Amino acid sequence: DRPLLLTIGNLCGWGGGALIDKSADSADGRLELVAARTQDAAILLANLADVFANGLMNIPPVIYRKFTTLRIDRNEAQPIQLDGELHQATKNLTVSVKKGMIKILVPQKGSRPRHS
Repeated sequence: DRPLLLTIGNLCGWGGGALIDKSADSADGRLELVAARTQDAAILLANLADVFANGLMNIPPVIYRKFTTLRIDRNEAQPIQLDGELHQATKNLTVSVKKGMIKILVPQKGSRPRHS
């Protein structure tokens, strides 16, 4: 199938407040795959508000999986988007977790931001 949406991430959502999975853990050593079929576009559109409240993974036809390694085989090489930028890509892709590749700074629980 040529999906309407196929996204892979390591956080709970996208920018702008849209959620994939509120319980996603960037430190669990797994990535999240979210895919939606083209024929389910009307269902996705009708439930768009739910994506901001509960996450895309909660809409019934959406495919959601956690993984450490995933191979994607496509019919032809096509560009892919990485962090909003287009990049050329081969027709066969392997996506995997590489420990320690992304550094994220987060405040400690209960800490308050300091202002200068």
